[in-house]
Amino acid sequence: MAFVVEGADWVLDGKTPGEVLDAVDTFLDLLERASDQEVTVWFGDDFGSRQMHGNSSIWDLCAEDAEIHLPTEVCQELAAHLGRAKLYVDEPEWPAGFTEVVDVSINGEPTATNFDVAWAHHSVRSGKAVACVGLWRKGVFDTSAGGSVAKVHWIGQGPAGAANFWQHAIDIEGNSPATFERFASLAYPRLHFFGKVLQRANEFAGGYHANADVLKRYLRILDESGHWAFTAAPPVQSRSEPAGPDGPNPSNQLIQRRLALLALDVAPENPNVYGDSKCRAARQIVLDGKTLYCEWHCKLEPHRNRIHLHAPIPESKGKLVIAIFAEHLPLP
Repeated sequence: MAFVVEGADWVLDGKTPGEVLDAVDTFLDLLERASDQEVTVWFGDDFGSRQMHGNSSIWDLCAEDAEIHLPTEVCQELAAHLGRAKLYVDEPEWPAGFTEVVDVSINGEPTATNFDVAWAHHSVRSGKAVACVGLWRKGVFDTSAGGSVAKVHWIGQGPAGAANFWQHAIDIEGNSPATFERFASLAYPRLHFFGKVLQRANEFAGGYHANADVLKRYLRILDESGHWAFTAAPPVQSRSEPAGPDGPNPSNQLIQRRLALLALDVAPENPNVYGDSKCRAARQIVLDGKTLYCEWHCKLEPHRNRIHLHAPIPESKGKLVIAIFAEHLPLP
Protein backbone atom coordinates (compact mmCIF):
# COMPACT_ATOMS: atom_id res chain seq x y z
CA MET A 1 0.00 0.00 0.00
CA ALA A 2 1.44 3.34 -1.03
CA PHE A 3 0.85 6.73 -2.56
CA VAL A 4 2.67 8.18 -5.56
CA VAL A 5 2.95 11.94 -6.07
CA GLU A 6 1.76 13.07 -9.50
CA GLY A 7 4.24 15.78 -10.47
CA ALA A 8 2.22 16.71 -13.58
CA ASP A 9 -0.57 18.00 -11.34
CA TRP A 10 1.78 20.59 -9.83
CA VAL A 11 0.92 23.28 -12.37
CA LEU A 12 0.80 26.63 -10.56
CA ASP A 13 0.25 28.94 -13.54
CA GLY A 14 -2.90 30.97 -13.07
CA LYS A 15 -3.07 30.30 -9.33
CA THR A 16 -2.83 32.96 -6.65
CA PRO A 17 -0.10 32.78 -3.98
CA GLY A 18 -2.81 32.06 -1.39
CA GLU A 19 -4.24 29.17 -3.41
CA VAL A 20 -0.77 27.67 -3.87
CA LEU A 21 0.16 27.99 -0.19
CA ASP A 22 -3.12 26.39 0.92
CA ALA A 23 -2.63 23.49 -1.51
CA VAL A 24 0.99 22.93 -0.48
CA ASP A 25 0.03 23.04 3.22
CA THR A 26 -2.63 20.37 2.56
CA PHE A 27 -0.05 18.29 0.70
CA LEU A 28 2.42 18.53 3.59
CA ASP A 29 -0.31 17.53 6.05
CA LEU A 30 -0.99 14.46 3.93
CA LEU A 31 2.71 13.53 3.91
CA GLU A 32 2.83 13.86 7.69
CA ARG A 33 -0.28 11.74 8.14
CA ALA A 34 1.07 9.09 5.75
CA SER A 35 4.29 8.97 7.76
CA ASP A 36 2.34 8.49 10.99
CA GLN A 37 0.37 5.65 9.36
CA GLU A 38 3.55 4.09 7.91
CA VAL A 39 2.22 4.51 4.37
CA THR A 40 4.95 4.85 1.75
CA VAL A 41 4.84 7.98 -0.42
CA TRP A 42 6.80 7.66 -3.66
CA PHE A 43 8.08 10.55 -5.76
CA GLY A 44 9.22 10.60 -9.35
CA ASP A 45 12.93 11.26 -9.77
CA ASP A 46 12.14 14.49 -11.68
CA PHE A 47 9.89 16.11 -9.06
CA GLY A 48 12.44 18.65 -7.86
CA SER A 49 13.40 19.71 -11.39
CA ARG A 50 9.91 19.97 -12.96
CA GLN A 51 8.76 23.36 -14.24
CA MET A 52 5.80 24.22 -12.02
CA HIS A 53 5.34 27.96 -12.54
CA GLY A 54 6.62 29.23 -15.83
CA ASN A 55 10.22 28.05 -15.94
CA SER A 56 10.44 27.81 -12.15
CA SER A 57 10.92 24.58 -10.22
CA ILE A 58 9.55 24.06 -6.73
CA TRP A 59 12.89 25.21 -5.30
CA ASP A 60 12.88 28.39 -7.38
CA LEU A 61 9.67 29.33 -5.58
CA CYS A 62 11.58 29.42 -2.30
CA ALA A 63 13.49 32.52 -3.47
CA GLU A 64 12.36 35.81 -1.93
CA ASP A 65 11.86 37.46 -5.33
CA ALA A 66 9.76 34.60 -6.80
CA GLU A 67 6.42 35.69 -8.23
CA ILE A 68 4.80 32.96 -6.16
CA HIS A 69 6.94 32.75 -3.04
CA LEU A 70 6.77 29.83 -0.63
CA PRO A 71 7.62 30.78 2.98
CA THR A 72 10.91 29.54 4.39
CA GLU A 73 9.27 27.18 6.87
CA VAL A 74 7.21 25.57 4.09
CA CYS A 75 10.32 25.07 1.95
CA GLN A 76 12.18 23.58 4.90
CA GLU A 77 9.36 21.14 5.64
CA LEU A 78 9.11 20.15 1.98
CA ALA A 79 12.88 19.68 1.79
CA ALA A 80 12.80 17.46 4.89
CA HIS A 81 10.14 15.22 3.36
CA LEU A 82 11.93 15.04 0.01
CA GLY A 83 15.23 14.34 1.73
CA ARG A 84 13.89 11.04 3.06
CA ALA A 85 11.46 10.35 0.21
CA LYS A 86 11.47 7.12 -1.74
CA LEU A 87 11.66 7.05 -5.53
CA TYR A 88 9.49 4.41 -7.15
CA VAL A 89 12.08 3.82 -9.88
CA ASP A 90 14.42 2.54 -7.15
CA GLU A 91 12.00 -0.24 -6.18
CA PRO A 92 13.40 -3.72 -6.90
CA GLU A 93 10.13 -4.85 -8.51
CA TRP A 94 8.13 -2.76 -10.97
CA PRO A 95 4.47 -3.45 -11.79
CA ALA A 96 3.86 -5.43 -14.95
CA GLY A 97 3.50 -3.17 -17.97
CA PHE A 98 5.26 -0.13 -16.49
CA THR A 99 8.39 -0.53 -18.55
CA GLU A 100 6.39 -0.79 -21.78
CA VAL A 101 3.58 1.77 -21.41
CA VAL A 102 3.85 5.14 -19.64
CA ASP A 103 1.44 7.12 -21.84
CA VAL A 104 -1.80 7.50 -19.89
CA SER A 105 -5.24 9.01 -20.42
CA ILE A 106 -7.10 10.23 -17.34
CA ASN A 107 -10.90 10.31 -17.61
CA GLY A 108 -10.76 10.47 -21.39
CA GLU A 109 -8.29 13.36 -21.51
CA PRO A 110 -5.68 13.28 -24.29
CA THR A 111 -3.05 10.61 -23.74
CA ALA A 112 0.19 12.00 -22.37
CA THR A 113 3.42 10.63 -20.95
CA ASN A 114 2.97 10.46 -17.19
CA PHE A 115 5.34 8.12 -15.38
CA ASP A 116 3.79 8.82 -11.98
CA VAL A 117 0.22 7.94 -12.97
CA ALA A 118 1.47 5.03 -15.07
CA TRP A 119 3.09 3.60 -11.93
CA ALA A 120 -0.21 3.81 -10.05
CA HIS A 121 -2.21 2.50 -13.02
CA HIS A 122 -0.05 -0.58 -13.55
CA SER A 123 0.18 -1.19 -9.79
CA VAL A 124 -3.61 -1.32 -9.47
CA ARG A 125 -3.76 -3.58 -12.52
CA SER A 126 -1.27 -5.86 -10.75
CA GLY A 127 -3.41 -6.05 -7.61
CA LYS A 128 -1.44 -3.54 -5.52
CA ALA A 129 -3.21 -0.76 -3.63
CA VAL A 130 -1.54 2.41 -4.91
CA ALA A 131 -3.16 5.86 -5.11
CA CYS A 132 -2.00 9.17 -6.54
CA VAL A 133 -1.44 12.40 -4.64
CA GLY A 134 -1.82 15.51 -6.72
CA LEU A 135 -1.95 19.16 -5.79
CA TRP A 136 -5.34 19.94 -7.32
CA ARG A 137 -6.81 16.68 -8.60
CA LYS A 138 -8.99 14.75 -6.13
CA GLY A 139 -11.33 11.77 -6.53
CA VAL A 140 -11.53 8.53 -8.50
CA PHE A 141 -10.64 8.59 -12.20
CA ASP A 142 -10.67 6.06 -15.01
CA THR A 143 -7.18 5.65 -16.43
CA SER A 144 -6.20 3.89 -19.63
CA ALA A 145 -2.75 2.96 -20.86
CA GLY A 146 -1.93 0.83 -23.87
CA GLY A 147 -5.43 -0.63 -23.97
CA SER A 148 -5.56 -1.51 -20.26
CA VAL A 149 -7.95 0.31 -17.93
CA ALA A 150 -8.06 0.90 -14.18
CA LYS A 151 -9.73 3.09 -11.58
CA VAL A 152 -7.11 5.18 -9.79
CA HIS A 153 -7.74 7.26 -6.67
CA TRP A 154 -6.33 10.73 -6.08
CA ILE A 155 -6.26 11.31 -2.33
CA GLY A 156 -8.23 14.25 -0.93
CA GLN A 157 -8.01 16.22 2.31
CA GLY A 158 -7.96 14.71 5.79
CA PRO A 159 -8.22 11.07 6.90
CA ALA A 160 -11.74 10.84 5.48
CA GLY A 161 -10.38 11.88 2.08
CA ALA A 162 -8.25 8.73 1.95
CA ALA A 163 -10.87 6.42 3.48
CA ASN A 164 -12.61 5.75 0.17
CA PHE A 165 -9.32 4.60 -1.33
CA TRP A 166 -8.53 2.29 1.58
CA GLN A 167 -12.01 0.78 1.35
CA HIS A 168 -11.34 -0.04 -2.28
CA ALA A 169 -7.83 -1.24 -1.38
CA ILE A 170 -9.42 -4.23 0.35
CA ASP A 171 -10.85 -5.29 -3.01
CA ILE A 172 -7.79 -4.28 -5.06
CA GLU A 173 -5.60 -6.62 -3.03
CA GLY A 174 -7.95 -9.58 -3.07
CA ASN A 175 -10.76 -8.99 -0.52
CA SER A 176 -9.57 -11.65 1.92
CA PRO A 177 -9.72 -11.76 5.72
CA ALA A 178 -6.06 -10.73 5.71
CA THR A 179 -6.55 -7.68 3.49
CA PHE A 180 -9.65 -6.67 5.46
CA GLU A 181 -7.66 -6.82 8.69
CA ARG A 182 -4.77 -4.95 7.09
CA PHE A 183 -6.76 -2.02 5.72
CA ALA A 184 -9.83 -1.67 7.96
CA SER A 185 -8.37 0.86 10.40
CA LEU A 186 -7.42 3.11 7.47
CA ALA A 187 -10.64 2.43 5.57
CA TYR A 188 -12.85 3.35 8.55
CA PRO A 189 -10.75 5.93 10.42
CA ARG A 190 -13.58 7.21 12.66
CA LEU A 191 -14.12 3.77 14.23
CA HIS A 192 -12.10 2.28 17.08
CA PHE A 193 -11.48 -1.44 16.50
CA PHE A 194 -11.00 -3.05 19.89
CA GLY A 195 -8.16 -5.49 20.44
CA LYS A 196 -8.01 -8.22 17.81
CA VAL A 197 -11.61 -7.92 16.67
CA LEU A 198 -10.58 -7.58 13.01
CA GLN A 199 -8.98 -11.02 13.15
CA ARG A 200 -12.37 -12.53 13.89
CA ALA A 201 -14.09 -11.44 10.67
CA ASN A 202 -13.78 -14.98 9.35
CA GLU A 203 -15.65 -16.37 12.35
CA PHE A 204 -19.08 -15.21 11.22
CA ALA A 205 -21.37 -18.02 10.13
CA GLY A 206 -20.53 -18.60 6.48
CA GLY A 207 -17.07 -17.08 6.87
CA TYR A 208 -15.69 -13.72 5.81
CA HIS A 209 -16.46 -13.94 2.09
CA ALA A 210 -20.15 -14.68 2.58
CA ASN A 211 -20.48 -11.64 4.82
CA ALA A 212 -17.93 -9.22 3.37
CA ASP A 213 -20.32 -6.99 1.44
CA VAL A 214 -22.77 -6.44 4.29
CA LEU A 215 -19.96 -6.15 6.85
CA LYS A 216 -18.20 -3.45 4.84
CA ARG A 217 -21.49 -1.62 4.21
CA TYR A 218 -22.22 -1.47 7.94
CA LEU A 219 -18.71 -0.29 8.77
CA ARG A 220 -18.76 2.37 6.03
CA ILE A 221 -22.04 3.87 7.24
CA LEU A 222 -21.02 3.64 10.89
CA ASP A 223 -17.74 5.35 10.02
CA GLU A 224 -19.57 8.16 8.25
CA SER A 225 -22.50 8.64 10.63
CA GLY A 226 -22.10 6.47 13.73
CA HIS A 227 -20.66 9.18 15.96
CA TRP A 228 -23.46 11.54 14.95
CA ALA A 229 -26.16 8.90 15.57
CA PHE A 230 -24.96 8.22 19.11
CA THR A 231 -24.15 11.77 20.18
CA ALA A 232 -26.21 14.38 18.29
CA ALA A 233 -28.68 16.22 20.50
CA PRO A 234 -32.39 15.41 20.11
CA PRO A 235 -34.75 15.66 18.38
CA VAL A 236 -33.14 15.46 14.90
CA GLN A 237 -33.46 12.07 13.20
CA SER A 238 -31.53 12.79 9.99
CA ARG A 239 -28.23 14.54 9.28
CA SER A 240 -30.08 16.62 6.69
CA GLU A 241 -32.05 18.31 9.48
CA PRO A 242 -30.65 21.43 11.15
CA ALA A 243 -28.72 20.53 14.30
CA GLY A 244 -30.61 21.18 17.50
CA PRO A 245 -29.22 23.01 20.54
CA ASP A 246 -26.85 21.18 22.84
CA GLY A 247 -28.88 19.24 25.29
CA PRO A 248 -29.46 15.80 26.72
CA ASN A 249 -28.00 12.70 25.11
CA PRO A 250 -30.23 10.98 22.55
CA SER A 251 -32.38 8.16 23.84
CA ASN A 252 -31.81 4.58 22.72
CA GLN A 253 -35.03 4.82 20.75
CA LEU A 254 -33.80 7.89 18.88
CA ILE A 255 -30.38 6.33 18.19
CA GLN A 256 -32.05 3.21 16.82
CA ARG A 257 -34.36 5.34 14.67
CA ARG A 258 -31.44 7.31 13.23
CA LEU A 259 -29.56 4.14 12.33
CA ALA A 260 -32.67 2.59 10.80
CA LEU A 261 -33.03 5.64 8.55
CA LEU A 262 -29.45 4.91 7.42
CA ALA A 263 -30.61 1.38 6.45
CA LEU A 264 -28.84 -0.29 9.37
CA ASP A 265 -30.48 -2.88 11.61
CA VAL A 266 -28.96 -1.96 14.97
CA ALA A 267 -30.50 -2.40 18.42
CA PRO A 268 -29.60 -2.57 22.12
CA GLU A 269 -29.97 -5.83 24.01
CA ASN A 270 -33.00 -6.46 26.19
CA PRO A 271 -32.45 -5.59 29.89
CA ASN A 272 -32.57 -9.26 30.93
CA VAL A 273 -29.35 -9.90 28.98
CA TYR A 274 -27.44 -7.57 31.29
CA GLY A 275 -29.05 -9.25 34.28
CA ASP A 276 -27.54 -12.63 33.35
CA SER A 277 -23.91 -12.65 34.48
CA LYS A 278 -22.74 -15.05 31.75
CA CYS A 279 -24.47 -13.06 29.00
CA ARG A 280 -23.24 -9.76 30.40
CA ALA A 281 -19.64 -10.97 30.60
CA ALA A 282 -19.72 -12.10 26.95
CA ARG A 283 -20.52 -8.52 25.92
CA GLN A 284 -17.99 -6.76 28.10
CA ILE A 285 -14.58 -5.49 27.11
CA VAL A 286 -11.97 -3.49 29.01
CA LEU A 287 -10.69 -0.45 27.14
CA ASP A 288 -7.95 1.63 28.73
CA GLY A 289 -8.92 0.32 32.15
CA LYS A 290 -12.65 0.98 31.72
CA THR A 291 -15.13 -1.90 31.53
CA LEU A 292 -17.66 -1.42 28.74
CA TYR A 293 -20.90 -3.32 28.29
CA CYS A 294 -21.37 -3.47 24.50
CA GLU A 295 -25.11 -3.92 24.31
CA TRP A 296 -25.61 -2.35 20.87
CA HIS A 297 -25.40 -4.87 18.06
CA CYS A 298 -25.68 -4.77 14.29
CA LYS A 299 -27.64 -7.60 12.74
CA LEU A 300 -25.87 -8.68 9.57
CA GLU A 301 -28.53 -11.37 9.24
CA PRO A 302 -31.85 -11.55 11.10
CA HIS A 303 -30.86 -14.37 13.46
CA ARG A 304 -27.07 -14.51 13.38
CA ASN A 305 -23.81 -12.66 12.73
CA ARG A 306 -23.46 -9.65 14.97
CA ILE A 307 -21.21 -6.63 15.34
CA HIS A 308 -21.29 -5.45 18.96
CA LEU A 309 -20.71 -1.73 19.52
CA HIS A 310 -20.21 0.80 22.24
CA ALA A 311 -20.97 4.50 22.02
CA PRO A 312 -18.04 6.92 21.61
CA ILE A 313 -16.15 7.62 24.84
CA PRO A 314 -12.95 9.51 25.75
CA GLU A 315 -11.05 6.22 26.08
CA SER A 316 -11.74 5.55 22.37
CA LYS A 317 -10.73 9.13 21.46
CA GLY A 318 -14.36 9.89 20.75
CA LYS A 319 -14.72 7.10 18.18
CA LEU A 320 -17.52 4.55 17.99
CA VAL A 321 -16.12 1.30 19.41
CA ILE A 322 -16.31 -1.84 17.26
CA ALA A 323 -15.95 -4.36 20.05
CA ILE A 324 -16.96 -7.88 19.02
CA PHE A 325 -17.61 -9.88 15.85
CA ALA A 326 -19.62 -13.03 16.58
CA GLU A 327 -22.09 -15.45 15.05
CA HIS A 328 -24.19 -14.97 18.16
CA LEU A 329 -23.39 -14.27 21.81
CA PRO A 330 -25.20 -16.22 24.56
CA LEU A 331 -28.70 -15.17 25.58
CA PRO A 332 -30.58 -15.93 28.82
